[in-house]
Amino acid sequence: MGQRSQQRRAEETEEQRNSRLAIMAQRGQERRAEETDEQRNSRLSAMLQHARERRLNVIERQNHHQIQTFYAARTVLNRRTQLWRNGQSVSEMRRAVFPG
Repeated sequence: MGQRSQQRRAEETEEQRNSRLAIMAQRGQERRAEETDEQRNSRLSAMLQHARERRLNVIERQNHHQIQTFYAARTVLNRRTQLWRNGQSVSEMRRAVFPG
């Protein structure tokens, strides 16, 4: 959106905003009333595909987080095992794994 339209939007009153949104909603209803079944099916199919992609992105982010958590836990466990094999005490292991 351009700087001018951003400025106009910032200056418009709530009544003007409501009027603008009502006009936009009316135009959308008119367009939908004129669309054919094929156009409607195409629009709904696109909406469904978009929703599927969003869900897939959420699942991928969750999987990525789980994988990262797994690798972090494995790293800590491997380090503790290494220290245990070297005969270090639990407190020494904690200091080595969690410094600070």
